[in-house]
Order: sequence, then structure tokens, then C-alpha cells
Amino acid sequence: MVAIAGKQNRSVSVRVFQFLRPPIAQSQPILRLVIDIQSVSDRYYLQGIGGWRKRMSQNPSLVTRIAIGKMVGFLFGLMGFISLPYFVPEAGLMLRWGMLLWYTTLGAIVGVFGVITFHPILKLPMPWWFRAPFLGAWMNFVLTLLIFDQLQAMMVAIFGAGGLLSSPFWFVVEGALIALLIGYLATRFGGEGAETVGR
Repeated sequence: MVAIAGKQNRSVSVRVFQFLRPPIAQSQPILRLVIDIQSVSDRYYLQGIGGWRKRMSQNPSLVTRIAIGKMVGFLFGLMGFISLPYFVPEAGLMLRWGMLLWYTTLGAIVGVFGVITFHPILKLPMPWWFRAPFLGAWMNFVLTLLIFDQLQAMMVAIFGAGGLLSSPFWFVVEGALIALLIGYLATRFGGEGAETVGR
């Protein structure tokens, strides 16, 4: 009797749930944007407006992402390596090499992190235009804290004391912009998401 009563209660609860559940399929689609959370870690599919959004790259590859990131980062680091003595003659060779290797490493990090397109804790998508500049800003923020005095002396020598751009924390903005460009190029030619792994 208890088993039969339990089955009846479950059947009643299912009917009540089906009765209370809103008819989503029959609702009028004024402006509907459905995000497929199950596959958003791999790619973003937007339904309702414009159909399915295609990936930026048809040949995803993590190796390509890292190579592009390192190449673009190396170019920016090389620009700093060459131009730094003209703006700051007292800049040592160690600082110049550090800038060169720093932005090369930053490019590699942006390339590697292209695998992660979904935040596992916050349950939110992480597109390249958010992920890349966030990494660049964070890495340059840490760099500014590590060598704050050297960066401050360099910025004062370039822009003058008390100038608008004399703060070393402008390197945070610089890192975000450089990483944004790296993220775009790496995603454009190397794709993003878990499907880049092993290629």
C-alpha cells in the first residue's frame, strides 16, 4: 500500500509540474537568445538571432595559437628592446631583455588560455575579447608591482614628472591592449576551445 501510494504521489507531482511548467515552446519569440550551456565550453552557439555563429577559425590548433601569440608578443617586446635606449638611456640591458622575454611569454600564455572558453566556477562564457585583455592586464599589473621603481623612473624620464602618463600603472592598459591583439589573431587563425587540443 505504501509503494502504491508513493507511486501515486509521484505521478501527481509530475502532473502538477507539467501543469505549472510554462509552455516555452509555445511562447511568442519577441527577442529570444538561447545559449547552449552544454557546448559553450567548446564554442558559442547563439540561437534566435542570426542562426548559429561560426567559429573564427575552421582549423583550430593549440600549436598555432601559441606560435602566433609568441610571435606577436616577440614583436612588441622587440620594439621595446630597440626603442628603450632612445627614451631611457640609463635603461640597462637586463631590463631590455626582460621586456623582450616578458611579452613573448605573455603571448604564449594568451595562446594557451584560449583552450578555456567557459568559467567552471562562475558558469559564464569567456570569449577571447574578454579573456585575452584580462590576462594581459593582470600580468602587467603583477609586473608593475615587481619593478615599480624602475618603471616609474622610466615613465618619468619619458613623460616628465607629474605628467598624465607618468604613472607606471599605464603598463596595465598596455598589457590589456597588446593581449587583445594577440587574442584576436590567435583566435582568428588558431581557433579556441577544447577542440584545439591535440592539433
